[in-house]
Amino acid sequence: MSGELVVKNLRKNMGDFILGEISFKAYPGEILGIIGENGSGKTSLIRTILGAYKPEKNDGFIKLGDIDSYEKPKEYKRELAYVLEESVFNPSMKSEEIGKLYGKYYDGFDMTKYKKLLEEYGISLTKKIFDLSKGQKIRHQIAFAMSYDASCYIFDEPTGNLDVDFRDEFYDLMRKIVEDEKNMVIYATHLVDELERIADRILWMDGGVVKFYGSLDELKDGFRIVEAADSILSEIPPEMVVKKALTGIHSEAMVDMRKGNLSEELMGYTRMAELREIMYYSQTSMNED
Repeated sequence: MSGELVVKNLRKNMGDFILGEISFKAYPGEILGIIGENGSGKTSLIRTILGAYKPEKNDGFIKLGDIDSYEKPKEYKRELAYVLEESVFNPSMKSEEIGKLYGKYYDGFDMTKYKKLLEEYGISLTKKIFDLSKGQKIRHQIAFAMSYDASCYIFDEPTGNLDVDFRDEFYDLMRKIVEDEKNMVIYATHLVDELERIADRILWMDGGVVKFYGSLDELKDGFRIVEAADSILSEIPPEMVVKKALTGIHSEAMVDMRKGNLSEELMGYTRMAELREIMYYSQTSMNED
């Protein structure tokens, strides 16, 4: 099965935190990167998509192709493969036992492929999950997720405990998943450099709501860095300024180009903003409000 993942007007009240009216699409053949500071709602959103959290009753829905997650939850979940920051498997079970038990719940689970991947990733079949290192637990989850056919692969902060070499292999793996344009990847991270490397679209979360959804180019097109003396930066229309960093020697300001126009003189001091600068200046600006 292939088709878009459509999230429409998703809302979830968790007491001291609310996911509010979230809407976006993930497309086959693409990697959607979900980014935001810790506590921004990334993991809550992922777990709601996975069905671990039940959304509020409203006009919202989650659909994968023509499968409605509310009306056909079992059929919907069979299309999902996922790797989370913490392993979801029984920690007292051995890797081989997990394949035999949990694999029965997924159509087309390939035990031979699972064992081969475990060997490739250096995971013992006879070792219990709680005896694995954090990095090994992530590798184990990846082996399981790649051992059956899914159409939507969801990864929540998986690379923090992976060594550099395997991290590069994992990026290649995500690209391989989507190369036939039948499957999609949703990848949540707080590491900006990762998204610049692999993401086709970005969902930027802040405070439980969507701050931006679109392509990386669309996001970058909206911002510029102005590098000039303090006196020149003072000429920027205030409504365009996201944040200034004044040093008296090498000062700069990030401006939102959607909120006005810069003079020809100011444009001479501008350059495109990098994603890490957009994230950093936007976040520090919000923290100061």
